[in-house]
Amino acid sequence: LYAIGRELAGQLDLRQLLQRVLDRTLESVGAASGSILVLDEDGQVIEGALAYDGKVHDHTAERLAATFEQGLAGWVVKQRQSALISSTLDDPRWLRRPLEEGDGDSRSAMCAPLEARGRIVGVVTLVHPQAGHFTDEDMTLLQAIADQASIAVENARLFRAEQEERSFASTLQEVARIMNSALEPSLVFPGVLEQLERVIDYDSASIFIEENGRLTLVAAKGFKDNRKLIGATLPPERVEVTTADGVT
Repeated sequence: LYAIGRELAGQLDLRQLLQRVLDRTLESVGAASGSILVLDEDGQVIEGALAYDGKVHDHTAERLAATFEQGLAGWVVKQRQSALISSTLDDPRWLRRPLEEGDGDSRSAMCAPLEARGRIVGVVTLVHPQAGHFTDEDMTLLQAIADQASIAVENARLFRAEQEERSFASTLQEVARIMNSALEPSLVFPGVLEQLERVIDYDSASIFIEENGRLTLVAAKGFKDNRKLIGATLPPERVEVTTADGVT
């Protein structure tokens, strides 16, 4: 607990914080793999870390959330209580999935919620390939770690949200400046797409304007032959383009 407390002190980078907490927790109870998820005010997974094969890996929130609702972590959050499973083969709370990385030999598991300021802000799950590996003492230690980490995780989440809000406001100001500084579409609209990329993680984007009942492409990014597309017109009822990776 002392070592984990030191890891938490002053750490406001959410992803780095989760990786450190998970790594220390695995070491503390001798778990083979595990995960830690962060939830927003609506109970949706927004960040997380997954550990297997002896190291912590980065995964998208979408992938981590894929089995959250139906699995043990979802049950723990809904019930607002910890869970210790001696055998995953005999417990209906454990979601059995096809063999994939990080989920190969999960025979015993335990899971604890992270609660801060009256709500569940996250959940940590640990697994081991041997049935009956975790004891009641391990469960007590995991809950103590979760209690200690919960405030740090929530502070880091709020810090990230504040940074994103500031970045969004800054981007809106820059977009307004660009649109007010030039009247030529060939200069304005590409600048808008570049600014939006600062706050929106997109693969491709385009801007069409309506002219005489048709849509005219005035800016594009992430498509094959972006420049050749500029000026193309399409009926407003159907817009079909192909991204750089071949998606239509």
